[in-house]
Amino acid sequence: MKKFNKDRSRTAAKRFRADISAIIYNSLVHDVPKHKAYGLIKREIAYFTVENPGISLKERGYLWATSLKMYTLCSKQAHFGLKKAKSAITYQERLEKRSNAAFEAIKRNLIGSTTLSKVENDIMNRIEARVKEENLFESGKDSIFFLCDVHEPCAKDHEMYQGRLYIREDWENYVDDPEVAAKINAYLHNHPLMKTQTLEWVLGLRSENKDPSPYLIRRPNCKHHLEPVSIEEVLHGSVRKLLMSKKMIHKHEPDRNAAERPYRAYKERLETLHALWKVMPSERLGKEIAETKRLASKWGKLADRA
Repeated sequence: MKKFNKDRSRTAAKRFRADISAIIYNSLVHDVPKHKAYGLIKREIAYFTVENPGISLKERGYLWATSLKMYTLCSKQAHFGLKKAKSAITYQERLEKRSNAAFEAIKRNLIGSTTLSKVENDIMNRIEARVKEENLFESGKDSIFFLCDVHEPCAKDHEMYQGRLYIREDWENYVDDPEVAAKINAYLHNHPLMKTQTLEWVLGLRSENKDPSPYLIRRPNCKHHLEPVSIEEVLHGSVRKLLMSKKMIHKHEPDRNAAERPYRAYKERLETLHALWKVMPSERLGKEIAETKRLASKWGKLADRA
């Protein structure tokens, strides 16, 4: 069974954002040829690919196109400041002006924007959904019934779909015994919703049902899992008993720490700023690092108190 290590993937995403920012910053400050910058971006995408097994060629292209878009935007927006830097008297003054112009563009398009992180998250969510789907059909390749677990609390749009049984649309292809098929048809007659809200429909796969699917287990951040159950278990037991016997009812403590999210955001921003500092320190960048440290410390203390 395949596994998706989300923590490992998130760590790779943080490094990718920081390194892409540093590559573009270095390229603008030190006038690095475009083809060399492109080569470094390709290397970072290769690293991200290694840390995210299962990424498709199309998704790598998505990451590449977005990185180039960021490079182009930063280059255009920093152009005037970089041009003005030519009038500097000393080399050090020229570098300072170039770094300030480059940093403002990086801050606007990478540090202060979610464009790249949205692409990363989208790709990670797609990989996770594929892994969940592959594992489900691998573990239940001969099954027709699948039980969804229960999470308390649960997202409102998934609440009515959890703790329920789902059946394959083509279940008849898996049952050779006419007597068993008759029993299943009788069960479906008593549970008519199962005929339209099938396994394929609830997952958002191909389905005859035209109603919008909740994309159970495949939607980003969905915690639910589906488990194959035998025909005997379904016909001779209740859904509630199945959930309890299989320990598929999960209770979670609500997240009361509202300070944790901004704290993590400022910590990630600080990592990117330090990556830029290693490329080319500047007074402007130093002030930004100091302010970000202050904000990270503030939110960190609030998170600890919660």
